[in-house]
Amino acid sequence: MDILQPPPDLPGLADPPFLHHALFENPIPLVIASVLIALLAHAVAARIDRRRAGLIISAAALLLGVAGLLVATLVQTDREAVEERTRQTVAAVADADTAALTSIFDPEVRLFYSGSRAGWDRGRILGFIDTYLLPRQRYEVDHHSISGIQTQLGPGRFTARSRARVSVTPVGDRAPTSVICLMTWRQDPEASGPESWTLTEIQPLWVQGIGEIDSRVMPQGF
Repeated sequence: MDILQPPPDLPGLADPPFLHHALFENPIPLVIASVLIALLAHAVAARIDRRRAGLIISAAALLLGVAGLLVATLVQTDREAVEERTRQTVAAVADADTAALTSIFDPEVRLFYSGSRAGWDRGRILGFIDTYLLPRQRYEVDHHSISGIQTQLGPGRFTARSRARVSVTPVGDRAPTSVICLMTWRQDPEASGPESWTLTEIQPLWVQGIGEIDSRVMPQGF
């Protein structure tokens, strides 16, 4: 396995349904298409001397674009909520904010890596953060950035998965490191918004300079 670039067979997530994504999550192409239709209708109507009809078509196209933009702005889909929750998790880990992570973690959360069976429970995950990531500990994070997040609902009801690629720069002169992690989420059906999702499973897939994560590279004894 390449330790500098993620391998092509690294697990990924499927793209969202096109229509749902275009209407509720990324309306910009719809808005651009609406503006182009309005301009085209105006130009054609002026050319054939049907300005009134062109004005009606242009107004309808622009209204459609504005409506699409408003819907996408006002409605947060479950995928968007999971993406926001993923960003909150990454930020909390980078800041070693165990209080925030406690509210994000499901009580039965587990961290798995290649070759592990039972995984780390919540106490051990938080213990790792206390030991390694707090200020003046072994790997204090100076700043981080997220270069990509994929989200996918399912496979069951009230479940979702997200895959994040994060660049982490530690305090000092050390170079940034890229990390890819897969997360599994469970939704409380009685709640709504990002806070309705809790993290049930964490699987670090790949770390730049190390490659696949297994028992040989995972720290022990804390």
